[in-house]
Amino acid sequence: MCPLCWRVRIRLQMRSASGLGAEWRTSCSPWRMAERGSDCGSDCGSERSTERNTERSTERKPTLSVLIVTDPHAETSDDAIAISTALADAGHLVLGVRAGDATLPEAMARLKPDMVVVKSDSAVRDVLEHIVMATRDARRPIVMFTDDADRPTMRSAIGAGVTAYVVKGLQPDRVQAVIDVAVERFAGEQALRFELDAARSELSDRKTIDHAKRLLIARKGLSEPEAHRFLQDLAMKKGLKLRDAAERVIDVESLLG
Repeated sequence: MCPLCWRVRIRLQMRSASGLGAEWRTSCSPWRMAERGSDCGSDCGSERSTERNTERSTERKPTLSVLIVTDPHAETSDDAIAISTALADAGHLVLGVRAGDATLPEAMARLKPDMVVVKSDSAVRDVLEHIVMATRDARRPIVMFTDDADRPTMRSAIGAGVTAYVVKGLQPDRVQAVIDVAVERFAGEQALRFELDAARSELSDRKTIDHAKRLLIARKGLSEPEAHRFLQDLAMKKGLKLRDAAERVIDVESLLG
């Protein structure tokens, strides 16, 4: 998905609570679209048009499905109840409160929350370990409220994928603001990841094509432009991408020795 389309989806979530925007929120959040590897295709144009239409409507907060994670045996703590109440009052769907233990990955895979909100004080490192396991294949915004101001712990949390690390700041009237920041930051980070992945893929393709051209120059005595045209002709005849045609040339050369 292109970064522009990604940002359009995020802005639509933040601006509309009905129609197409609501459908995305409840059935297909932007980061879940990315997990499934959906192709933007022709949707980008329609989304931009929809965005222009929704800009005329009154701004409303998005509805997110949220899983609350706590220290083990703290699922019914006052803090967990306060977070759950604040989220429900803001219109979000609270999927439940789970302990940050070995059962968390299975719960995350089954519930598929749009966002995770963590309240941890006594077992931050253990909870972070289980969050890493639970979100390594499906990234999503993670907000952590804690009283632990230890800098190494904070760095570990950010490294584990925590989007917003809030120290001694659990106030019900601030929960929505923290979530808004986490969603926007996560969207920006995902856009950067997409751009980086695209740049890496392009560099890898270029290296493969250049390798194939060097083989053609050495084997057939072609010039560099002739070797490039050879790959283009092969790609057109076989209905391949240029990189795939280059890989075929490399494979043939490896067989011939």
